[in-house]
Amino acid sequence: MSSSYWKSKTRPVVAIVGMVTARMLSLVSPAAADVSPWNYYGPISGYNYENRSNVHLDGSQMYFEARVSNSNGVLVPIGYMGAQISLYKVSGGALCSSTTMTYNSYQNYDWLRYADAQCGHGIYYYARGSTAAYNGTLYAYYYTAATPALYFP
Repeated sequence: MSSSYWKSKTRPVVAIVGMVTARMLSLVSPAAADVSPWNYYGPISGYNYENRSNVHLDGSQMYFEARVSNSNGVLVPIGYMGAQISLYKVSGGALCSSTTMTYNSYQNYDWLRYADAQCGHGIYYYARGSTAAYNGTLYAYYYTAATPALYFP
């Protein structure tokens, strides 16, 4: 049989092997960022809020944040929103790093607390935060959902 016969029969096999290999690599490749779903709460002092957490890699550093947003689309007064974020190891749930709660220092639609840390390589991490909403007398606190696990190579 001619060489053109074998070339025409092996091309589809090579293409299929290439697609399967690419798919398998995509299943084991670490993600660059993981975000929790939005949680909704309120109204509190006339404002509805949403919060979530985020953990992501940028080069050799891991960043994590908690965000609270006003879902009414109006400016929130100074001090009415707060955010705090913590980073945990997936294995055992040990706390890796945590921030203090900070409050919006200017009128804004949202507020976030951002930090960078990691407690070793070759570990899966997740982030979870808490946010605050002022009701005119005191603060009500709400946890964000935890992010999906993110691998730090």
